[in-house]
Amino acid sequence: MQSHEFWVFIHILLFVYWLGADLGVFVLARRAKDPALGFPQRSLLLEMAMKIDFTPRIAFVLMLPVGVQLAWNLGLLHPSALLPAITWVVAGLWLALVLVLARNPAASPLLHRLLSTWLMVLAALMFAASAMGMWTDALASAPWLSGKLALYGVICLLALGIDYAFKPVGAGFAELAEHGTSEQLEARISAGIDATIRVVVALYVALLLAAFLGTVKPLG
Repeated sequence: MQSHEFWVFIHILLFVYWLGADLGVFVLARRAKDPALGFPQRSLLLEMAMKIDFTPRIAFVLMLPVGVQLAWNLGLLHPSALLPAITWVVAGLWLALVLVLARNPAASPLLHRLLSTWLMVLAALMFAASAMGMWTDALASAPWLSGKLALYGVICLLALGIDYAFKPVGAGFAELAEHGTSEQLEARISAGIDATIRVVVALYVALLLAAFLGTVKPLG
């Protein structure tokens, strides 16, 4: 079960569930902004979108240790098994934080800040690792991996952008439930969903580029 082929299989599964589930979130979110629907229907659509979004968030986390495991299996990283082991531990802690926030979105603001800080730190680490791979001989045999590292860093920042863009939507639906609809409120909700979708589309592009680099290896 520790073979390279097994981890390739897991990598493919994570990509499928990440991209496929995100497409479902995309469709549901667009429909939820339709003011012609009643509030219960719109609220249900948004709730379903947020529940489905749970899957790509898990895939996002697990892509890190699985990717490191694959690179280590190919001999592209330091021969010591310490790095994959550390990455799995870090990913486990990260996943635990994601699960807590998914089950209780109104959890302590400190946990939300912790997740945001971690994503910024991880993005910086990915960019630094990518730069080192390009400017040194560390990844001379696999320059495509430097590109994938940079794209993972971009995805970290886009994940932050999605959460930021979606904040007015959550607040708007809370106001919608309490006070009912208005033209200004609908405009805020629509603008928030549109902004979120734009960031999601950018994330799709980054994810597809990463898949292209890892599969075709055009820089190899």
